[in-house]
Amino acid sequence: MTGKYNAIQFARFLYRWHGLDRPQRGDQARLRVVEQLQGYGVPYSDLEAWIFPARITGYQYGELDKLCENGALAWQGYERLSSSEGVIALYKRDELQRLARISGLVPGERYIPLRELLADRACNFEQIKSKLGGFPPQVLASIWEMVWGGEVSNRRLLPLQALHADFVGRRRSGVYRRQRRSFGHRHVDAPVGSAGEWYLLAGPRQGFAPPEVRDQASAEQLLKRWGIVTPQCLAGEKVTGFKKLAAIFKEMKRNGEVMQSEFVENLGASQFALPEAIDLLNTSDTEEKVWMLAATDPANPYGSIFPWPKPLAQSKTPQRVAGARVLIRNGELIGYMSSRGHDLVTFPVHDKANSAAVEEDLVEFLTLIARPGHPMLLHSVDGQIPGRSHLAGTLRSAGFLASRQGYIYRV
Repeated sequence: MTGKYNAIQFARFLYRWHGLDRPQRGDQARLRVVEQLQGYGVPYSDLEAWIFPARITGYQYGELDKLCENGALAWQGYERLSSSEGVIALYKRDELQRLARISGLVPGERYIPLRELLADRACNFEQIKSKLGGFPPQVLASIWEMVWGGEVSNRRLLPLQALHADFVGRRRSGVYRRQRRSFGHRHVDAPVGSAGEWYLLAGPRQGFAPPEVRDQASAEQLLKRWGIVTPQCLAGEKVTGFKKLAAIFKEMKRNGEVMQSEFVENLGASQFALPEAIDLLNTSDTEEKVWMLAATDPANPYGSIFPWPKPLAQSKTPQRVAGARVLIRNGELIGYMSSRGHDLVTFPVHDKANSAAVEEDLVEFLTLIARPGHPMLLHSVDGQIPGRSHLAGTLRSAGFLASRQGYIYRV
């Protein structure tokens, strides 16, 4: 330990701790990423579009579903965000009973038949509908309410894929499209989001590990994810019981497994770290890097472990929400893109001599959002129309053109 580190230095540490400086390849690499992330709640769309591609070279949408299908992964719903999106956590299948969150049963008598049906076996939607009866959309709604309550899950990620894809398709075309699913040898029209086999994830017969085993597993998992665990890490994950976990960390400290100190300034003295994390934190990294992340990525400490820096100009406060992205330059937050991808917030930099380079990085960040057939349309920069912002000249030099709705860039 060479002294306290600031937020910028800690952001650089997280970038390397999560392997963003050296993306990996292969199925084993995907499982290693899950091993670090398991139990961390993230919007499903961010997992597929940003978080895994940032860590896995050549990651293709839907690969997580394949790992679920072959039994390597499981997932749990944490929170419903909209009809097409929600916060989920991934788990290695063999870690599920030690790490999955145990929440109370979803209240209401109408969930009891479904709970009893799924207690002993997984069922597809056709089997559930045949057994329980009722109006199919209402049956499916009950399933999803139990999913977001943490009680029910699916052997696949197909239902989440379908909901998200259907939303994107309807937003672009205005057409509601149903999906055809195969049940046995028959093809039937099934509601979007009903595919796969549903099973009871949480309940008295699901065989969760004893509380002391779960607490130990939770402490070890937090160390894997953060390297340096602080109360702010737990608050960001909406995990309670820091005192209980701190007692486990202190026992690990007595065994020489972790260290305790105020490693990162302004986060208090109750910080527990793996020795290899401190070694990495102490290792100087002078190479200049710029990285783009989902705002919800655990490797982004801003808006979670640390408060958002004050924006360059008056604008809406950034939020860690699905679809939002951040641009970090050498550990310093320089840009935030809104969830719809049209409004940019910028932040002042400490080194004023690099302001021109920062502007170029911000504009390059915007150009990378554009794809063939899907131009980047910028409505505002720091609450102003782009042509009146401090980036106006750099935007025009990069190929952005003025339009009625803002500045547009096509590839």
